[in-house]
This record gives sequence, structure tokens and C-alpha cells, in this order.
Amino acid sequence: MHRDTSIQTIGGVKAGVWFTKSKSPPHPDIPIIFRPRNTSTTAAVERPASPQHPARVTPAAPAAMAKYPKHRMLNRTSAHRQALLRNLVTSLFTHESISTTYPKAKEAQRIAEKCITLAKRNSNASRLKAEAILYTPVATVPKLFGALAERYRDRPGGYTRVLRIEPLKTDQAPSAILELVDGPKDMRFAMTAKTVARCQAEDKDLNDLTLKNIRKVTRFRKDGEKELEKMVGELRKGPA
Repeated sequence: MHRDTSIQTIGGVKAGVWFTKSKSPPHPDIPIIFRPRNTSTTAAVERPASPQHPARVTPAAPAAMAKYPKHRMLNRTSAHRQALLRNLVTSLFTHESISTTYPKAKEAQRIAEKCITLAKRNSNASRLKAEAILYTPVATVPKLFGALAERYRDRPGGYTRVLRIEPLKTDQAPSAILELVDGPKDMRFAMTAKTVARCQAEDKDLNDLTLKNIRKVTRFRKDGEKELEKMVGELRKGPA
């Protein structure tokens, strides 16, 4: 059997033609059009009709799916990015509220949620993993596996919150506050209490949004309703 290869252009697509020469009478020379491997086009290539091979159209190749990044690189190398996020998470567990740019806050939020989940497991393996993430494990791990794990014992998730704020620097970079919920620096709890105090002072009814926020901030907080009433009373009295 002998093969003769040549290149032709069909419909704007370069294709090779193989002529298969056979000595047997029932099988005449049949041109077969194939797609080159290096072509990047997705157009269909037609195959000529013959008694042995009826006409058919090769289906077009599927378009490539878009690939999205799994995380923000923050314009840093991998080691620098990891060190930055570890520092932010350590500061978050130390102060329970930090201010940074919005992309950094969203990336640090993922690691902080993971650390609290490890603390709720309270095993030797989870403790070693948390110590590998935090920069000051001697001072932070006892708080993480003690007070914070007990605070979020009944909460199924959502231990942190990201709140957008006005840009903190002159470069107008989008800024945000990353905080631990149900803590002493819970911004939503304080804003809800302030709204309730203002409505009570002006003798107004609470709207649906305020009632929804009251349910959110008191649902998993220990003695949440009592603490909210206490803060509302302090706000109505004003500064001493």
C-alpha cells in the first residue's frame, strides 16, 4: 500500500489529502480529508462522498472553558502572599478587628475561618495545623482553642465578617474591616443597637431591616438579647 500526502485548502482550512492506492478492484482510490494537528480553527471539515464512505461532516471541536484563578495573588510572590495573610490572621485573632484593603480582607477571611474550624475540632492534629499558620502560636493558640472555640461552638459557620469602608489611604484603594462576629468589637451589633436606641428616642417603629439585623446579631450570641438591651440603654443615657 502506498500513501501520497498533499496539502489543500478547503473552506479556508488547510487540510491534507491521503490517496490510498489499492490493487483490488472493489476498492478504488478514495481521498480522505483530515484535520492537521497543529491547526487552531474549530471549523468543521467536509469529507467527500464515495460508495464506501458516504458524505459526512466532522463536528466542530468544543470551545475551551475559561479558567478562573482560585485565589487572589495580591501582586506578590507565593511566599510573600502567604506571609502577609498569616500576619493578618494573627492580628485578627489578637485584636478581633483589623482594617486593610478589601482584597486582602477577603483572602485573610478564608484562612481565619479555617483556623476557627480547626479550633472547634480540638485535636492534636488541628492544633498543630493552627500553630503552623499563626505567627505567634504561644500567645494566640490558647485564645483560639479556648475563648473563640467556645464562642462559636453552636455557630455552623460565618465566624468573620468583611465590611466595606471608605478608602483609608490616598491611593483610593478599596478598604474594608475584617472582624470576628459576636465579639466585643462587632460592628453590626453596635450599629443595630444604635439604630434601636434612635428609634426608641424618636418614638418610631422598627423597620423590617432593623428587625432582621436584630435576629442576626442575637441568634448565636450568648445572652444576645440582654446584651443588646444593655447597649441600647447605655446609648440612650449618652456619655457620662
